[in-house]
Amino acid sequence: MVEMTDMYDKFAYAYRLFSKIEAGAIEGALSFLDLGDSKTFLDIGCGPGLALRLAGHRIKGPSFIIGLDRSRQMIDISREKHHSFKIHLIQGDALKLPLASDSFDSVFLSFTLELFEKKEQSMLLEEVARVLKEDGKLAVVSLNSLPPSLPKRIYEMLRMIFPDVLNCRPIDLIEVLRDGGFETLNSRDDMLWGLPVTYASAKTS
Repeated sequence: MVEMTDMYDKFAYAYRLFSKIEAGAIEGALSFLDLGDSKTFLDIGCGPGLALRLAGHRIKGPSFIIGLDRSRQMIDISREKHHSFKIHLIQGDALKLPLASDSFDSVFLSFTLELFEKKEQSMLLEEVARVLKEDGKLAVVSLNSLPPSLPKRIYEMLRMIFPDVLNCRPIDLIEVLRDGGFETLNSRDDMLWGLPVTYASAKTS
């Protein structure tokens, strides 16, 4: 993960522009959460803070919104772009969240879960379950391993050539959530630049 952090530090400003195309999928996943009633919201792998801003617009009344990212450059960009929002930003490890147990109504992951190896995905979801309140919800956006398509095959080929840049590996999100101890509540398949994506909400099972 150190190498990945270095990569995101290096390309943080370029990713800020690229992340805008993810807005539709992020909005779709956020719609699965009852953010109007949320008081505490956590975005793990928040990047330049797009989901934090979109969630902030949905949450009504006083709230505690946290964005966590391992990349210092990403944190700095998010702070620079969203200084007018009441958002708390933390540089930290998603596998060892520096946050109290049972403290969040909503947790969000956007194109983050698939950055980790299978064993680490389970570790991450264990941490999510730990910080979620008993009735809390998780929402996730990820590249989908199915169905096969020409853009997906091209992406997989380019990922083999540039693994440090194209480091999101498509996953079966529903299966990963189930293996990590989560029950899927809502899900939807979509396309992003010809690549299949899935967004889903879940609760601990």
